[in-house]
Amino acid sequence: MQYAVFVQKDIQTELERTGLTRREFGHLLAEDHRGRIDSAVIRTLLDGQHLSAYPQAWGDILDILKDLPDGAPKPGSTYSYTTKRMPLTEEMTELINTEFKRTQISITDVARRIVGTNSFQALNNRIVRWGKGTAETVPISEWQDVVSYLDSLPDAVYIPDPKRERMPPALPEAPEKHIAKIAKPKPPQKPSTITNTDDSRAKPDLTLERIPPIKPRPDLDGHRLSSSRKRLGYVVIDEEQFQRLHAERERTLVSVRRLVASASNAPAGLQSRTVDNWFHGTILSAEKEHLDWVLDTYSKLPSVNEF
Repeated sequence: MQYAVFVQKDIQTELERTGLTRREFGHLLAEDHRGRIDSAVIRTLLDGQHLSAYPQAWGDILDILKDLPDGAPKPGSTYSYTTKRMPLTEEMTELINTEFKRTQISITDVARRIVGTNSFQALNNRIVRWGKGTAETVPISEWQDVVSYLDSLPDAVYIPDPKRERMPPALPEAPEKHIAKIAKPKPPQKPSTITNTDDSRAKPDLTLERIPPIKPRPDLDGHRLSSSRKRLGYVVIDEEQFQRLHAERERTLVSVRRLVASASNAPAGLQSRTVDNWFHGTILSAEKEHLDWVLDTYSKLPSVNEF
């Protein structure tokens, strides 16, 4: 019973966000989603009625609504227009696909982990469309929950199946030939510029031409961390910190990869690909310990590019 009330409230909230009445939404479904939504559900909406009699359609209805853009605020609306969405970019689609490939976790498992087993199907369907690049916008907080959860998972370990993979037959050994081999002298190796003993010795490995321009991030006013992320020590990367990250990289010409690889005291679990996503704006929050360490470590490096 509580679940039914919760889902119907969600549907009403999404209708208010999009600025659509039930009748208008019914017309939209009739034009674009007739094969997906039962005709009885569409007729109910066209009559301006609630969908309490069609619980089997709630997931698809929410799914379609959450992919629609925001409408203009209407007087008396109970929807909070501080809830923000952002456009789904090619970089975001590439990121989500890379993370699922890296972790080998299923979309269903991620959706269940984030929203629970009772209401995971709508999120599951949305994540599928993020991966295909067919959604126009994504809820910022929902995107961050999914990406942050994926980022917290380790790389998948490949275990070969002996039943499926047969080893090639061993080749017969060639007869041993007693031929003296003369060892070739090894070329002198350049001293490595990466050290794991002193953060300040990380050497510049970038040029200004290789540093991409800063891409604007979504408006952070509506971005709120979930209570679970807060308990794990996450904070929102505010605009000042975002600009400082870029300024420090440009000042030192040290890449994130080198900054992390050259350190002996990096926090446990900090990965360069995570920090790269801070720079790209595809991850808007970070563990406070990790963010503080990156900013502090950058600040201790000497200036190479004065600006």
